[in-house]
Amino acid sequence: MNDFKRATRVSEDVRVVLSNLLTEGLKDPDLGFVTITGVKMGDDLRQARVYVSIYGNDKVQQASLRALTRARSFLRHEVGQRLTLRHVPELSFFTDDSISHGARIESLLQKIARGEAVDHESENANTGITVDTGRSRQSLGEHLHGTPLPQPQKPTRPYSQRTKSRFINKSR
Repeated sequence: MNDFKRATRVSEDVRVVLSNLLTEGLKDPDLGFVTITGVKMGDDLRQARVYVSIYGNDKVQQASLRALTRARSFLRHEVGQRLTLRHVPELSFFTDDSISHGARIESLLQKIARGEAVDHESENANTGITVDTGRSRQSLGEHLHGTPLPQPQKPTRPYSQRTKSRFINKSR
């Protein structure tokens, strides 16, 4: 028995078709370097939310998103031609900032590990990470909670002794 829903399988097929279309056939001067990062389909397969990662500054990203929106009917037609679906899904394009968000978090964690001060003004407000810059070297737990994270406690007796004593007490 297959555990995947049909919407998941179809969304992967739509992602592959759209990626191929972007590399081979979409000619728009406003379209920058665009990567399809994911497609989420509704359970009825009539709507598709296409997440794209666009390389460049905000102006290039907005222009590329507008170009994709303009080419929506062409892309939908091509998806319908290449896939055999009863209803071709409506395409909606959204920017996927997870790659840049992850890179920002990684750079902040590397600064913390090196013991450098993290500047609150230069911190991106979208990350939601705040770091206490008044102290030089601290673990992540100290930054988040103000105190070091507790170490796991070891049991006083090994597990085998506990079970053995339980069986010995029952037999008497």
